[in-house]
Amino acid sequence: MSQLKVNSIVPVNGLPSGSNGGIIQTVQTVKTDTESLSVSSGGISSLLSGLQPSITPSSNSSKILVLVSLTTATSGGGMMLSLFRGSTQIFLADSDGSRQRVSTGQTYENAHQLGNIHITFLDSPATTSAVTYGLKLSHQSGSSHTMYVNRDHNNDNNSARGRGASSITLMEVTT
Repeated sequence: MSQLKVNSIVPVNGLPSGSNGGIIQTVQTVKTDTESLSVSSGGISSLLSGLQPSITPSSNSSKILVLVSLTTATSGGGMMLSLFRGSTQIFLADSDGSRQRVSTGQTYENAHQLGNIHITFLDSPATTSAVTYGLKLSHQSGSSHTMYVNRDHNNDNNSARGRGASSITLMEVTT
């Protein structure tokens, strides 16, 4: 005899207003190749290639939970990460003088160090059209600077060195 036991079943179109919410769809994009980005002082990179997942919300009131895990490196110093929905920067700091408004950052001690930058953000796109998310990098150097995704700066073919993977996961959350 078979049994199916669940606490609840969430309809494909979400729950009626006033009900408890749930996750009704998930999309994930994984980047396993490497990328190098040269960015001028005070500049920002183009969107990282291969990390631009899209999701189509089923309701205007749905929220999108964005989970980012990005493996990065530089030749030393700091790197900053900005989250975008389409061409709009989201999840950013308040304006304060001439400082860059970013989502988060990472500092590196040496050229062999890999770091992992995480973002967890609940977005409210207020649409039922496809929404694409992406990432751009910037830095704190006073001159042009190269930043790396999924590899270290030196990129030595050495068993003591590593390669990484990165991902963006999107979850539609009904409210």
